[in-house]
Amino acid sequence: MTASANRSSASATSHRDGWFSRIAAWCNASPASIFSLLSVSYIALIWKAAHRPLWYDELYTYYIAQQPSWTRLLQAIHAIDLNPPLNYALTRWSIAIFGSSPWAARLPAIAAFWFASLAIFLFLKKKTSVLIASVAVLLFWSTPYFSYATEARPYALLLAFSAWLLYAWDEAANGDRKFALPLLLFTGFALLLSHVFGVLTLGAIWLGEAVRSWRRRRTDWPVAAALLLPLVAVATYSPMFHAFRATMFPADSQASLAKLAFLYYATFRWMWRPLLAIAVVAFLSRRQAANANITALPPEFATTYIALFLIPLSVTLIFMRSHGAFYDRYGMVAVLPLVLTVAILLHRSTQSRTASLVALICVGFLLLLSTGLRVPLDRAVSSVLPGRSGEKLAGILTTSIHGPFRPWWKKLPVPPSIQSERSGAPLVQSLETFDPELPIVAASELTFFEMDNRESSAVTTRLNYLYDRRAEIEISHRSVADGVLEARDYFPLRANIADYHQFIDEHRTFLVVGLWEHPGDWLLRKAASDGATITVAGQIQAYADTDIYLITFPAIPR
Repeated sequence: MTASANRSSASATSHRDGWFSRIAAWCNASPASIFSLLSVSYIALIWKAAHRPLWYDELYTYYIAQQPSWTRLLQAIHAIDLNPPLNYALTRWSIAIFGSSPWAARLPAIAAFWFASLAIFLFLKKKTSVLIASVAVLLFWSTPYFSYATEARPYALLLAFSAWLLYAWDEAANGDRKFALPLLLFTGFALLLSHVFGVLTLGAIWLGEAVRSWRRRRTDWPVAAALLLPLVAVATYSPMFHAFRATMFPADSQASLAKLAFLYYATFRWMWRPLLAIAVVAFLSRRQAANANITALPPEFATTYIALFLIPLSVTLIFMRSHGAFYDRYGMVAVLPLVLTVAILLHRSTQSRTASLVALICVGFLLLLSTGLRVPLDRAVSSVLPGRSGEKLAGILTTSIHGPFRPWWKKLPVPPSIQSERSGAPLVQSLETFDPELPIVAASELTFFEMDNRESSAVTTRLNYLYDRRAEIEISHRSVADGVLEARDYFPLRANIADYHQFIDEHRTFLVVGLWEHPGDWLLRKAASDGATITVAGQIQAYADTDIYLITFPAIPR
């Protein structure tokens, strides 16, 4: 290659680097524009999920929020859902303004997750740069809890107010106290009125403030008061704790150290792609930051980050003592210190605006692959590598559509006859025309409430939920009937709830929407033990219970 060609190549490379560097510089100088672009991306990512039908847990929020009076709403919360009132109040106002629809019920969660993203962005923009803050926001959306942005439950509020409490505490300690102290007080109250586990976030901030007071050799009383006064909201928890103590949970759903370990493992397993991309960018650009003068994370913030990251451990220990059910979402606040720490480490590793922009592009592209581009990517991969090889490659490039966490229940063995019948069972598109003369029974309360909400009146008039308290305890080791019967007092149910023995005396043949291997579907095993013939009549994709069984009892002798 000639010297002229070398100079031309070097000039082109320099021109590209200069162009890329100018984009990075514009990004760092335009925080409002960048976060606006992130907000548009957020809406695009959650749009489809926001409009899907409500599922079982969300129906509790949806129906409780629409109680005829505030008194009735509070009674419903204490009787059947055991959460503080803020989420229901916000959902009530959202439905009153925008109408009764799935997306209106989810609007408080959608807004809350966006506000959590804004808090992360503002927190890190001040400490790092706009680009690093943007990387953190995309990493936050790459956690396994992004789905809660479109779930009409209080978990997005828990994340949002936890993030804003952290931001307000930092501002109160280091910034504009005139603005930060009222914000700290407000977010503390809002946090405790959103979810009972908000107390653990507040406790993590208390630990950090205790370290800060020890380092300063004096107490910051305005900050201490703003962190203590929200405890007044805990007074709303008493009826919930009383109802919780009366609830029995199956052993498989209860907390354990094994579940705790899997929660942390599953979180990192879900996030390894963007974390690896950030690590590679940090490693390749580390020399540029060798002489950078980066302030170490103050001990009070390190203490708080560790305490937040250990919240799943706190929840596990509490529930191991009380034998309560433990689900991954209870520890979701642990992703906040993870996201913030990764962003700060990236900032400490590289002072290059270009490297930060590369990290942003990589994390954003990986997020897009697992969301908007998932379907075309799966098709492209399967056309090149059909079969198992294609599935493995797609699994490397994207996160699982089923999420990283295991269900609380363990699958039961399925009889060979059921397995073989499933393979030839027709796919049922509509229950309206499927054996319309037969009654339909939902084997689980989840499917029952969802079918009651979604199906036409032609289906719900045939739909039933059966209860038998003794069989529930003996077969599925959990008590469901009382909860379903209590919910009936607050839900506008169209379908029927009936005693198992009375129902089978009246109906010797009926359909069941259920799943044999689910330990909670006690009805199928109870019917089999009572002499019923069970065959797979069809399959349905709209619900978690995907089988339609034909149940036939022998005729009653006359």
